Amino acid sequence: MVWGHTRIEPTPLQRMADHGAPPFQMALANEGVDGCWDVLGYRCGKRTPWQLLRATTSDGSTFDDVHVVLDSDNFNLPDSSYWQHVATVSYSPEQERFLCLKNAEAEEGFATYAFFSQDGESWEEAPKRPVYTEGDRWGAIWSSPAERFITYNKGWLRFDGKRVNELFLDAHRTVCIRSSPDGITWSPSAPNSYKLGMRQVRGMRKVGGPLVPREFQVAPDLEDPPDLEFYASWPFAYAGRYFLNVLTYCGSFIPNGVPPMRPDGHGPGTLGHELWVSDNGLDWDRPFRSHDVGATTVAGPIQAAGKLLFYNRDQVWGVPEDRLTTLVPVPMACSKLAHSRYQPPR
Repeated sequence: MVWGHTRIEPTPLQRMADHGAPPFQMALANEGVDGCWDVLGYRCGKRTPWQLLRATTSDGSTFDDVHVVLDSDNFNLPDSSYWQHVATVSYSPEQERFLCLKNAEAEEGFATYAFFSQDGESWEEAPKRPVYTEGDRWGAIWSSPAERFITYNKGWLRFDGKRVNELFLDAHRTVCIRSSPDGITWSPSAPNSYKLGMRQVRGMRKVGGPLVPREFQVAPDLEDPPDLEFYASWPFAYAGRYFLNVLTYCGSFIPNGVPPMRPDGHGPGTLGHELWVSDNGLDWDRPFRSHDVGATTVAGPIQAAGKLLFYNRDQVWGVPEDRLTTLVPVPMACSKLAHSRYQPPR
């Protein structure tokens, strides 16, 4: 006699061997012919020069023909700006065009610069500098159904219910979704200028502005823990759908400056890694709400040796190629099903 109900949850990613990652932070993997994959990635840090690199692989762990295709030394920033530590690469098969987005620290927040290539080898910067102003940790993808490049930025929304003074007392992190048909003109065009007008009240910081309108942001809701935030998010396409690996976060009641808390209140507040699902990359469901997929992954998957391989810096994570999701019977008294229209791929 079966009782309870069926809950859909992700199969957690498993850590592969401590080797096999490319010699750079992977940003894009495109499957070519004869089982060969074309990959692009970057090397950079905070306030340092950066490079975009390209390589090939057939097994996801051995990378050949590694070479630099774009170097920041060829591009100047305004005197008050500095290159930051994240980059993305997307490819549109319809436009036969690569888009690299690179962030830089600016007075009002973070400025995003765009670079284009038809072949992945020769790159040129967009005539608009920057293309938009937004937060620092983000992912990006090309959506064929929407016919748009889409970015998933770290946004901010005012939130009076926050209980901890972590970065801002009156705002929490969100997923801010911007899209563009050409990589130059983005919607929304409104800047996230959270540093402008930032002030302190009784020793606690309050967010500046203007901020991006709420309708372009995905924020935690009443079904979430009170202090949940969406720290960073990275998309990938698989089996005709789009998935978003979202790093969830919460501040701490430990006083600022007391280890492991930094003086600005930023601490090791990682809660887990949610997997969101979409048919077009714009409208997202959270069928696996509060279920941890196991790791932050920023690129992949590469399909090799019966596995889907995902990458983050020097880490390689994987899952069997037919197990991106699984059906798990759960007693009704022990779970609460989040609403979902999603059906796992078969």
